[in-house]
Amino acid sequence: MMDPPCRITQLADELLNHIVSFLVTWSDGVGSRDAYQMPRSRKLEERLENGNVSYGERRDLDRFRLVCKKFMRIGTPWKFRRFVLRFSQEGFQKLNDLLDMQLAYHTKYLTYIVRPFYEGHGWKRFLKSINDSALSNVHLSRLDDQNALIGADSDLALLSRALSSFSSLRQIKLLRVQDKADENILDLLGDEPELILDWKIACSRAVRNLGIALLRSGCHSVRFIGPQISPEATSGLLKTPRPTIAAIGVRLTCLDVNFHATDDITAVIESLSEVFRVFFVAARNLVTIHIGFPARTPVDVNLENIFHNVQWDRLHTLGIQGWRLDSDEIIGILRRHQKVLRDFRMPYVYLREGSRWRDVLSMLHTEMDQLERVDLREIDYASHFDGETMNGIEVPASPSDTSQEETHSHHGLQAVQQDNLQTCGNGGLIIEELEMLTVESLGDNGVMVERHQWPLWEAWVVSKPQHLASNHL
Repeated sequence: MMDPPCRITQLADELLNHIVSFLVTWSDGVGSRDAYQMPRSRKLEERLENGNVSYGERRDLDRFRLVCKKFMRIGTPWKFRRFVLRFSQEGFQKLNDLLDMQLAYHTKYLTYIVRPFYEGHGWKRFLKSINDSALSNVHLSRLDDQNALIGADSDLALLSRALSSFSSLRQIKLLRVQDKADENILDLLGDEPELILDWKIACSRAVRNLGIALLRSGCHSVRFIGPQISPEATSGLLKTPRPTIAAIGVRLTCLDVNFHATDDITAVIESLSEVFRVFFVAARNLVTIHIGFPARTPVDVNLENIFHNVQWDRLHTLGIQGWRLDSDEIIGILRRHQKVLRDFRMPYVYLREGSRWRDVLSMLHTEMDQLERVDLREIDYASHFDGETMNGIEVPASPSDTSQEETHSHHGLQAVQQDNLQTCGNGGLIIEELEMLTVESLGDNGVMVERHQWPLWEAWVVSKPQHLASNHL
């Protein structure tokens, strides 16, 4: 006798949840490890900025929720697990609606999208004077939004209410947005030097209000991601009471920030050394740290002026980008975390005179037993980098400025094996060659690092017996 057919509504909740995960066509941006291991996708951010994604994937997920009460119960947490908040009256009204629906406890990921602020007197006069009425109306509406939100401080009030309601919050991401309308208006500002679209002030307000809202909430174990943070936004922390900075540090498990600037910001970052000390000493729960600076203007700041010899017991991922450093500095912070660090990223790092990459590579290979991934993109010697820059050779954009498709994904041994499969015929030959290599045979000449050396060095660093064995499986 045949068993009666099983209806889809009779499937276990766990299986239905797995099915629903395929209806949500964009990933969390965080995997089983952390946010930093996921390549940043410019296309995804554009979807967010253009409003193509709101509470979840609208069509398929909404249809799923309408099937029956069980599907509604299972689909609702997926629909509201992310909230994308734009700095506009409409954006904050959507946030208010979510809070009024009493569904905010489902939200785990908050993305806050902010535009550069209109700064300077005479914006209304200027916008009304331009010939393009459509462009004028867009910016007049945005200017009214900015004045209304700031004038009533309603952005802070609603952020505070939201974070207090987001009891399941895991991640806050702050994004800058600039669209075609902004580019068009910038082209018309040539004769109006007093009028600017200012990201510094906008970012400063966003960072300040997010910090206040976080402290007013009960949220802990939160990841903070900021791909384009203004250095001036962090300069405002110099006036912030030290206990407040420490209290924010205690709440975070991830700090992943890239500072956005066109000029050298070494002096600005040096002035923040004490702020970093207070924050990192308090932030004992950090699992992921990434501090990045512009690839074209790397900072000349000692690592310990930022990290202050702090040791994190649970640090699995460390990223440093856009620095001029000595090899001893890199080795020092690695040795403090040699028992726990699994993922080390240092793209666009340039060694100062007297340092050698071979020393860093040797330490990574012989002492970092838990290391599984390493990223050495665009590493070089500072003197060679300076020479290339003086000769007008363009430095490639940093990872935060490239799309997921354009980003060269570096995953050590596996990446090199795949790159060389066609020339070698099989990955086993690569493994055998790596086992035979010594640090002396890696080709570090102390003058420059060539592009083809990056993936080879990455593979050699992680070519430990346990990793080689796992690659055969």
